[in-house]
Amino acid sequence: MLLLLISILIFNFMAFIVPKKLTKLENYTTCLFALVFSGTADLFLDKKYGFYHYFHENVEYIDYISMVGIYPAINIIFLNLFPVHKNCMFKIIYVMVWSLFAIVYEWLAGWTVFFNYNSWKLWYSGMLYPFLYSILLLNLKFIRKLQNK
Repeated sequence: MLLLLISILIFNFMAFIVPKKLTKLENYTTCLFALVFSGTADLFLDKKYGFYHYFHENVEYIDYISMVGIYPAINIIFLNLFPVHKNCMFKIIYVMVWSLFAIVYEWLAGWTVFFNYNSWKLWYSGMLYPFLYSILLLNLKFIRKLQNK
């Protein structure tokens, strides 16, 4: 529980102070997408298949607090700091560094009661994080395309 509270405070403080390159609408819509996307993934991987769970195996308010407290903040930080004007290799490294951060954070959360593995393995997450971060970037690109129409 302590890791969750500290994470929410730090991530949201960082999201507040990070230089905003995205418009308010882009920040808002990408945060909503991140919440729906992560909620859908957790619904199936956690609740339907039982691969992992947060805190307890049943649905509780703390699950919602962790989702709303962390995912939008990470989304804002990741997307606003994305090196848009750098070369492709730098962008790939950026995504990989964020993926490594997510793996380390998940590993740390696994040592607490915050995140509990059933049949899920950390290396599964390691394989998925680059794709998940890429999906956030593709969603932003899609939103910008919709805005320009």
